[in-house]
Amino acid sequence: MSSAPIIHVKELSKVYVNFDRREGIGGAIKDIFKRRYRHIRAVDAISFDIQPGEVVGYIGSNGAGKSTTIKMLTGILTPTSGTMQVNGLVPQQKRYQHARQIGVVFGQRTQLWWDLAVIEAFHLLQKIYRIPQDEYRRRLDQFVDVLDISGQLHQPVRKLSLGQRMKCDLCASLLHNPPILFLDEPTIGLDVAIKERIRRFIQYINTEEESTIILTTHDMVDIEELCPRLIIIDEGKILFDGAQDEIKDRFGRRRRVVASFGRDYLPEYAGNPLPASDLPLSFGSIGLKAATSIAEVKGGGETNDDGGQTLDGGQAVGLAEDGGQAVSLANAAPPVDSVLAEPGALQFMAALSKLMDDGSRLRVRRLNLSQYQISFDRTEHRAKDVLGRLMEQFEVDDLQLHEPELSDIVRAIYEGRHKAG
Repeated sequence: MSSAPIIHVKELSKVYVNFDRREGIGGAIKDIFKRRYRHIRAVDAISFDIQPGEVVGYIGSNGAGKSTTIKMLTGILTPTSGTMQVNGLVPQQKRYQHARQIGVVFGQRTQLWWDLAVIEAFHLLQKIYRIPQDEYRRRLDQFVDVLDISGQLHQPVRKLSLGQRMKCDLCASLLHNPPILFLDEPTIGLDVAIKERIRRFIQYINTEEESTIILTTHDMVDIEELCPRLIIIDEGKILFDGAQDEIKDRFGRRRRVVASFGRDYLPEYAGNPLPASDLPLSFGSIGLKAATSIAEVKGGGETNDDGGQTLDGGQAVGLAEDGGQAVSLANAAPPVDSVLAEPGALQFMAALSKLMDDGSRLRVRRLNLSQYQISFDRTEHRAKDVLGRLMEQFEVDDLQLHEPELSDIVRAIYEGRHKAG
């Protein structure tokens, strides 16, 4: 039986009412007697539950509603409608108790006092949160060691670099041992080494103290390394809520294998007949879909489910065939004349496309004189099966398996939503 969620959000909305000021003196006079207001729905009836100990990535473009959601969960803003509970409390009703059970880090601003030494700021936070001296000392020593900030304790906050200040802010947010930690862009503007140290610290806190962490960021490396679960928001609505593996299964199913062969391999296929039905192949962004005698090719786009391509944009190119042999192809970009001139190139690509025994056709692209890309759906074929068949049927010099990048998957979700809209 699952435990009760530590964060419960149901139909939560936030609408901002902005005064729409008219231009000019005449507009100012009209505004005196009749003002115009514009309603902006920043968060639109979102619902989700977060279990204790989860690390959740809350991501979206600028203006999507991320910060507004975090500000409502931390008690800074009052929602227009809907309900929420954070560790059993309504943040706006129990502000003092709520503040003691959360830690908050905003990458763009500090919670430390600008002119105080870091250690003095920590002492002040101890008094504010009423942390017992022995617990304060134990936690401070622990975090100073893990974050490596002993050299900054006696420096004024204003003299710290961005990375040093961020590490000190993380320490400050955890001194009172909060069960929930909100992190808003904690690695923004930091160098690679500092980013990695902060990521390791976040993992340490989640593992050692079982803290629940909600992370908002535009850095997909943060998300991939830290967050098993993603919530994607756009225009105030949740587009996706689920595990990283789930988003990859649903929106990033295609895998790519790049195989390198010796060029002397191709002539072996030159004498093989190549029917028109064996030409749903692509060269770079140029696709070939053979009809009886002419294939029309247009640049850009994706291969259709039937294996051919019907693509937008670019210049149409005619491919003439003579008994299944391609004899000319002009005006293509990138140029593919050299590919067609290679003895056996098309036949070899056709053989690669029919790699699997189940009759399915794989997508094949020729990347250069010796490299070919074979792509497949992970729900239809396992990567190890495709790699195994390649090694079994062909003499392969090198194999590389490419997984889709999470950033590309998220971008595709956004683009699909906005195209549909």
